[in-house]
Amino acid sequence: MINKKFIYILFISLFLMNNVLAEEIDLDLIKGWNLVSVPLEIEDNHPREGFGDTMDDIIRIYTFNPREGALIFIPELPDTVNTIREIDPSHGYWIRMKNDRTVTIEGRAVESIQIGLRRGFNLIGYIGETRNTEEVFGQIDNKLEKVVGFETRTNNPNKGGGVAGGKLYMPSLPSQVQSLKLMVPKLGYWVVMKDDAVLNYQELNSSQGALFRMTDGSDIFVINITDSEKIQEARDILSGRQTDATHVMGIIAKNPVDYNPPWSYHLEPETISFFEYAVEVCDASIQYVEDNLEEVGGALLPGNRWCPWGSRLIEEVNV
Repeated sequence: MINKKFIYILFISLFLMNNVLAEEIDLDLIKGWNLVSVPLEIEDNHPREGFGDTMDDIIRIYTFNPREGALIFIPELPDTVNTIREIDPSHGYWIRMKNDRTVTIEGRAVESIQIGLRRGFNLIGYIGETRNTEEVFGQIDNKLEKVVGFETRTNNPNKGGGVAGGKLYMPSLPSQVQSLKLMVPKLGYWVVMKDDAVLNYQELNSSQGALFRMTDGSDIFVINITDSEKIQEARDILSGRQTDATHVMGIIAKNPVDYNPPWSYHLEPETISFFEYAVEVCDASIQYVEDNLEEVGGALLPGNRWCPWGSRLIEEVNV
């Protein structure tokens, strides 16, 4: 006789696996060309299923891998002719649209993946939080020639690098001339290698640092500290062992991150430090920065440097 309790537990377990672990993302596609990726494992990952009714506005999809070369999907062609047969989180995709559309895609979040990069051209997807390009490729920069991205008006996080369009990162160039400063999930990237290497997103995502809540006396803001000495310094501030330099400063990145809602910006983790007094023109409230974000880096907070004089840490965030 079937144990009803066992069946119930099995049903709940399957429900949790298929629903709690499910995640949705929105891809904002504009008329013309878009370079994107899908950081999800999709159950039915054929392009017609993955992109759903957005397929009516898709003209064509391209991708590339060193083994097979260029692959294509054109909706009007039969699937026996199209060479893109699945949407893979490790790949980047060029999508040409007839009109602006937002497509909602459901699947399981991908947190760990290794991408084998071959000498020459590779078209990859990016998985993880928004990060500095230098940090993402630091593990293989001795074999990296360049990274090329393409941003549109709807996904232009590298505003400091100019208007939407092509962006470039080359390890051999100084940081001030790099236009591809940030790697962003849901975007695709051309990676040109001098030699074969493995890009390990699992290793990257396992070293995310520690999160701390701060306040300026009115609003709450979350910062991510990745330097071990700075993490300890933050903990010393919270415990009362450090009482002089307790205010927060760093460089503003003009894009949101998932750990710091509802703000449209965050502090670059590797730039965060603590101060007692600041002589720079870098004081502004959290809300004022949000309301005037387009002006940051110019007359407001030159160099994107932010040091709210009334800032203080509240607590460490348990992740």
